[in-house]
Amino acid sequence: MGMIHSIRFVNPDTHVALRQKGGFLVDSVTEARIAKIVDGIPRFVSKADNYAESFGWQWKRWTDNQSEARGALVKQRDLILARTHFAEYDLKGKSILECGMGGGDDTEVLLTLPFGEIHSFDLSTAVERAQQFLRDERLVLSQASIYSIPYPDQSFDFVFCHRVLQHT
Repeated sequence: MGMIHSIRFVNPDTHVALRQKGGFLVDSVTEARIAKIVDGIPRFVSKADNYAESFGWQWKRWTDNQSEARGALVKQRDLILARTHFAEYDLKGKSILECGMGGGDDTEVLLTLPFGEIHSFDLSTAVERAQQFLRDERLVLSQASIYSIPYPDQSFDFVFCHRVLQHT
């Protein structure tokens, strides 16, 4: 049986809780379709509005370039721990929101830490690559915009946004 996640999606515009209805997440008040669920991933962005799709294509084409687990020489874990100082905090059971996950190479590192819940999203379809390689019941993936985050305000113990500024 899978883990029950305590942090749930909301309508990014109204902050009303969402519930699953068929292949969609719908607004629990208006029943409006807010996100289509495709291959198990809630999609809060439309293909027509997604300037970042070329990034998704690149992440899915070159799957191993920055993954330590799949042989990259890059030491992502050391880099992330040096930049975040996560080793100085009690992470056990805490929640983290990763904004702009790309293909999930940093997510791979976050999954080695004792977080209780890890919610990660990206604007592009690179989330599909992450889904392909990252299997952990603590992880919740979605495709969403950093300008319209589908979570209630102040829901997470930590927010992680690494190598995203140049895209925003």
